[in-house]
Amino acid sequence: MRKSIKKIADEIFKAPSLNELLERWITYAELKKNKDGTYDCDKDVDIANSIVLTRSKKLVIQFNHVHGHFVCAKMEMTSLEGCPKIVDRYFDCSLNHLRSLKGAPQKVKGYFDCRENKKKFTEEEVKAVCDVGGTIYAYRKDGVYSFLPKN
Repeated sequence: MRKSIKKIADEIFKAPSLNELLERWITYAELKKNKDGTYDCDKDVDIANSIVLTRSKKLVIQFNHVHGHFVCAKMEMTSLEGCPKIVDRYFDCSLNHLRSLKGAPQKVKGYFDCRENKKKFTEEEVKAVCDVGGTIYAYRKDGVYSFLPKN
């Protein structure tokens, strides 16, 4: 049976589905899927311009351990849910629309940057959700930008 030129063209130029794009990004980023459905990565992860955010600006996959840095800055994110539990370098969620640190990593070995969000997070709020090994870039209780270097 011969296919029409239109059908052949439709097959060739068909846009990939969101699931296909997500699978391609997971492969490109070299993520490793764990038995519990979370993902680990042995290198840095920067989700800028990636398919891992929904229209509501939330992550569509759950990260577990990132052995490099994790950058989700300037993405208009409204939630940190899905972010890694452990980040071996630095974590940057600055310049988003966050009102909560719910979903933030439990441990970041480098710096933690959460400046310029809908809420001005304090150093104390970061410490309450995350064990940070480096500098915390946040605000003081009086709303003035500050950073707390690790001693």
